[in-house]
Amino acid sequence: MGLFIFIKLFKNQLEANLQADFVYSLFPQLFAVRNMIKKLENQNLLVPDSSKKVIMI
Repeated sequence: MGLFIFIKLFKNQLEANLQADFVYSLFPQLFAVRNMIKKLENQNLLVPDSSKKVIMI
């Protein structure tokens, strides 16, 4: 649950940031987190801007 909230906060902060690509270039592990988020969204396991669906990782 804590990891889900952590990822959700990262997504909201970084996706809205126009300099996100620069941030990802500095921190490659964040790029991996972003890719994981996108995979979950593609599988409809994580719905953007929705707090109703919660997944356990």
